[in-house]
Amino acid sequence: MKTKYTIIKLFIILFLLIVKGNYNAQQFTKKTEGFLISINYIDQIIDTSGIGYWEDTYYENNHFSSGYRSSFKMNNSHYIVNNFRNDSYTYNINSYSGVRIETIEEGLMFQETSHSTGWMDIIEPYMVSRTKLLQKQNGIYFLSGRFGNTFYTISDSLKGAELLYVCGKIGEEYLIVDFDTSNYGKYKFFLDSLNNSPKYSVDKEIKVFFEHENIDPISDMDFNNPLDLAHLSNDLYIATRTGGQHLDLYTFRNDSLIMLKQFSEPVFLIDYRVINNSLYCYNEGNLAKMNFNFFDSTFVHDSDIEQNVSYGLFTFDINSNNYAYIKNDSLFVGNLITEERIYKMDLGSFNIKDVKPVIDSPYVYLHQIDIVTDVENKESELPEKFSLFQNYPNPYNPSTIIKYSLSVEDVNFAFTSKIFVTLKVYDILGKEVVTLVNEEQQYGEYEIAFDATSINQHLSSGVYYYQLRAGNFVQSKKMMLLK
Repeated sequence: MKTKYTIIKLFIILFLLIVKGNYNAQQFTKKTEGFLISINYIDQIIDTSGIGYWEDTYYENNHFSSGYRSSFKMNNSHYIVNNFRNDSYTYNINSYSGVRIETIEEGLMFQETSHSTGWMDIIEPYMVSRTKLLQKQNGIYFLSGRFGNTFYTISDSLKGAELLYVCGKIGEEYLIVDFDTSNYGKYKFFLDSLNNSPKYSVDKEIKVFFEHENIDPISDMDFNNPLDLAHLSNDLYIATRTGGQHLDLYTFRNDSLIMLKQFSEPVFLIDYRVINNSLYCYNEGNLAKMNFNFFDSTFVHDSDIEQNVSYGLFTFDINSNNYAYIKNDSLFVGNLITEERIYKMDLGSFNIKDVKPVIDSPYVYLHQIDIVTDVENKESELPEKFSLFQNYPNPYNPSTIIKYSLSVEDVNFAFTSKIFVTLKVYDILGKEVVTLVNEEQQYGEYEIAFDATSINQHLSSGVYYYQLRAGNFVQSKKMMLLK
């Protein structure tokens, strides 16, 4: 088993060398790599022989990472999905991302698809930064909205998906979003079974509008559009918005999806579940259960099923009501219906990477760290000029890195060896959001982390500016927060 995956690992490394091309011509500064371990939490069987291969590599001008985010079963095979991306620090290297599909049984890599995720000046709805999986009888969708969609068939081939996004199910059909080709900047909605995927029918068009306003709100810069839709009760549905972490209430009648209410309470709804009129979601560091009050159409907090859980280490099972998370060097698996933990495993003897586990009941997959290579740069080169670099990743959610350099080209700076530096973030209207740096610094290169969730205000998706001031040097750049 180990020999088989060693060969597979070498094959995948060779493939990545070809895919990344000139990126690997650079000397990496740090590289972490490993494989998956498999845990059958029902039979309590642990397989550490090594499945697949992942890496996290930093170069001088870019950061390449790959890791497993999901799993599915199709055509009598068990598949794992490796999402990879390259984030460029400069404009000279294009950013890209994509998916790689492998089988657990054979360990072979079949196909990949990639698309550019570089800087965009115009922020638009359905710029989905996370890939959503939707499985049908004849294949599975990888949905990334405007970043690109792919349909993987049971014959192990990739086809382009003509639709823009699939929000969820209304009855037995799916709510499909696509461009309105006759009206630039607007969208159309359809209901279809998707049984002929990747093609879909346009016979049943659905209107989406606000209650009491018989107008179509779907415009080029309207971020109230429904994103991920779930059935609540009878003709009531809830959906996240394309523009942020808020939740909206809809009713479906007369071939129309009508928004009844926009809930004011923001919750972290990148992923959620609805079961028996209750909403299960990540909220303020906890896995919360919220019950729907039909009298005043509100969600009322019922209980916290799990407390002090990191969202970056938590995930739902897409095929069951189970969930998994890592906390304090332990793996926990629970069930939303019983609201009880059903499995716990001590990970102290394993070197596990701090990323989301992959749960596909009865299996949980964890990223085991195999090798860490850290290359020290022994040359001490001084920056030739003051520079403010483009943040990376960009777009980002919720954190990004801002890099800048301070040079001795300023006469006063060279004389004093220090200079007063400020680095601030502003919204699109010029209002200061946060001060990241406000101190004297020596010449050299600096990297500052900015986490949009760490400040005392809610930041919505959109364009923000960051500005560096150092002596007489002033420079600003744009960055995009995409939720």
